This record gives sequence, C-alpha cells and structure tokens, in this order.
Amino acid sequence: MSEASDNPYRPPAVRETTAPSDGAWQVSGRELLFRDGARLPPVDLFTGEVSDDLVPCSQQFKSTSNANVRHLLILLPVTAGVIWVIAISAWQPGLILLFVVAGILAQIFISNQATAARLHWFTRAAADNRRQGKRTVAAVLKVAGFLGFFGYLLFDDPIALMGVMGGAAMLAASGILHKHASPLRPGGLRDGWFVLHGVHPGALRELAARRPAAAATSPEMRLRKVHAIYLYRSPFSLLIAHQWWNPFLIVMIAVMKLLRSPNLVRDQFAPSEAEGIREEDCDPDLREMAAATRREPDFVSWSLAHASRLDTPAGDHRTDCLVFLSPDRVHSLTLALSRFASAQISRRVPEKTFRTWLDDCTVLLTTDAAMLRPFPGALNARRVREPLRELYAAHIARLGGLSPQPLADHDDLLARLRREGEERRAVLESAGLYGPLREEEFPVLSATGKFPQ
Repeated sequence: MSEASDNPYRPPAVRETTAPSDGAWQVSGRELLFRDGARLPPVDLFTGEVSDDLVPCSQQFKSTSNANVRHLLILLPVTAGVIWVIAISAWQPGLILLFVVAGILAQIFISNQATAARLHWFTRAAADNRRQGKRTVAAVLKVAGFLGFFGYLLFDDPIALMGVMGGAAMLAASGILHKHASPLRPGGLRDGWFVLHGVHPGALRELAARRPAAAATSPEMRLRKVHAIYLYRSPFSLLIAHQWWNPFLIVMIAVMKLLRSPNLVRDQFAPSEAEGIREEDCDPDLREMAAATRREPDFVSWSLAHASRLDTPAGDHRTDCLVFLSPDRVHSLTLALSRFASAQISRRVPEKTFRTWLDDCTVLLTTDAAMLRPFPGALNARRVREPLRELYAAHIARLGGLSPQPLADHDDLLARLRREGEERRAVLESAGLYGPLREEEFPVLSATGKFPQ
C-alpha cells in the first residue's frame, strides 16, 4: 500500500461537477435574499466584521419560522390552560400539561409543513459565546415567568398577584433578550427567494460588495463518506445536556423522540473525513485550552502530534481537535472543542481525553465528555468530570499495574486513533444509532475551513 493511502487524513480526490453556484444569494435593501444551500463569504452577519477568528454557522430557515409565531404557539395554549383552571377553581396539573403539549405539537406540525432553506454563514467565536449566554438567561426567565403564572394556583392574594405580575415581566424580558440574542428573522418567501431580516447593515454592505465575484464562482465538489445519526435513539441525557432545568426543552425533545421526528435525524461525516489543519487555524477557544495546557508543569514537554477538523454536512456543527503525545510515547491527550452554531441555538462543548494503549491490545480511555454507547470490546472507557490535572491523575490511577505499550511515533498514534474511530462507528451502526456509510458530493473548503471566494 502506498504512503498516500496510509495517511488517514488525506482528502479524497476532487471531482469535476456541474454543481449549483454558491452565488444563490443577493442583497435587497435591508434584506438578504437566498436560496436553499447558499454559502456566504466569511462576513459576520451579526456585526459586519471580517476576521480570521470566524466560526461557521448554519440554520435551516422555514417560511413559517417567525420567532414570535413560535412563541405564541406555546404561550397561548398555556395561558388558555391557566385561565381554564382559574375558572374551575381547581388545580389540574394534567390539564395544564395537556395544553403545553398541544402547543408544542402545533408548533411541530406547522414547522413540518413549511418550506425550508438552509443558509451557511460565519460569526466570531467570542460573540457567539456571548449570544449563548443571553439565550440561556432568556430561557431561565421564560421558565421563571411561567412559574410565576402558576403561582396564582398555589397561593392566595396578594402573593398570587405578585407572582402573575412578576411572571408577565419575566416573559416580556425573555422575549426582548431572546430577540436581541438572535436578530436574524425569516421573512417568508418572495418570488422563490427566502427573505432574511435582521442582518447587520455593515454585513449587508460587505456582502453587496462581494456579490459579483461570489456569483461568478462555482465551488469544486468531492466525494465524502457520510452517515446518518438517529438522535431519537440516543439517551435523553445526551440530548438535554446542561439544560435539565428547562421544562419546555424537555417536553419538546420527549415529543420529538416519541414521534421519531426527522429533526432528530442528522447526517455527519465519517471519522476518516477529518481534515488536517494548522493549530493557528483551530477554534480560538481551543487555542486557549492548548495554551493553558502547555502552562501546566505535567504537560510542558508533551508534543503536538496533529490538529484536525471535522465539520458536518449541514455546516452548523464543527469539532476541532489537538492531539498531544507524552515524552515517553505512552499516553496521548486529545483536546477537542465542538461548536454548534445557528441563528437560534449556540453551544460549545470542550473535551479532554487521555488514552493509553496496553500490551493486551486494549485501550484505556479517560475523558470528561459524555460518550455514546456501546463501545468496541477493546475500548475501556470511563468518564471523570474533573479539571485537566485531576483527570490525568485519575487516568494514571486506572493504569495501576497494567503494562502500557509505547507508540512508535506520531503517525502510529494517528493510525490508532483512526482505527478506534472506525471501530466505534461500526459498533454504533450495529446498535442502530448510526446509519450505513454512503458517499455524496460536497463543496471543497479551504485549509482554514472557509468557503473559497
């Protein structure tokens, strides 16, 4: 086998194709018009900035996905339920839950009937983190607001009146904060174009200036391996993540899992599709993690073996990884940062994972991240939610009297990681959590992960 074919991160050959142009967008006054799959130049739609620290965003906008309509679909049935319970002067939690579920089902039904189009764009990592904080506060205020309304059913006046007034204020503040955190708003269809409101004026000017060049280009395409992941079969805890306190999200996901909603089926690239990149092109937050790691005395002499990136076909989820090898070539450390970014949802998940290969051909893995089960038989994995130094100590303690197998070099490490990724994918496919591999054509991105312009 040739040296090129042994490289796990070698990109597949580029194929000539008559792909549709990325120029399926235009600026019209204060609006951005686009067609399904449009890919914008690296301009932050929220601020108008052009920067090297931009991260990808993507969202499937729908012709009826106005945020105010979605909120009313939940708010109105719940309010009707509260009024009904007040009218009959009896606490009926089952009835309230029925109204909540009715609102969520109405939202899902209308959303599924709408025409959809996906848009790919960019934003700054730091600004994306701040918007996620605002969304979290908005969600907390919404939950607190509904609890304030329900307080009327639990207490006598004047506490009840204070609860209702406080709930109304919190719901109003939640709506204002959510709108400020997510300024992009779909405006329906116009002559076959999707209309997007809320784009920063500076971004519109920059896009308008780049429009002629972008419209004249057609991206190169290449075959890539992709498979489906059935999230409705995933554990509930993995889908909820850190928002266990949000009852609206819990009910929404529970209904979607029960109905096996298409929204919980996503495509993702196979592990072998990860691209090698430079460390300086990694996510800014991952570079900060690496800098902090190198300041730790235990890891000063660890060498960087590889930097990689794996996007998703939808373009809204990216995982950047930095792999380090210990001086004695016995242990590896993978620092990863996964970022899910859209107009309405933003989430960043940092991960730290230690691995040691043993003489009996098993792999000892200790991580602070949640992992999808089942595991391959040779993988001995354990989750330990601790900072880096304590995580490393826990990994060494697990090693005990076992005999580690030193790695030959960086290439040996990368080959083992690739085998582990493929074995895990095969096991998850056998368990019905992943779909079979297939090949599809996708646009070729630049070395920094941005769309060529």
